[in-house]
Amino acid sequence: MTTSYKVQAGLALSVSVSVLSASALTLLPGEPVLDNTALFAGIGLVLLLPLFLVTTIRGIALNFRSGGSLSNSWLQWLALRCLPRTVQAVLSAYSPRGSRW
Repeated sequence: MTTSYKVQAGLALSVSVSVLSASALTLLPGEPVLDNTALFAGIGLVLLLPLFLVTTIRGIALNFRSGGSLSNSWLQWLALRCLPRTVQAVLSAYSPRGSRW
């Protein structure tokens, strides 16, 4: 995975954690910890929208660049092997019938 994908994933993760933590703070009983949790959640969603669009466009461009071969099962197998073994086992156990995994 190239550095740009790692940076993009890190940005998406940090903004997602901030949005989830702002929304979790609304569940606490009593006085609000932060006055404008809705403001923080809105800012996070505004930041996530461009990341989502960039990710979608990069995925479409990658599919066109590879000649539409991203649906190749061999590439999916290689992607599965990059995951931790427990995740591999869960995904393999719940794979649909007729799948080569």
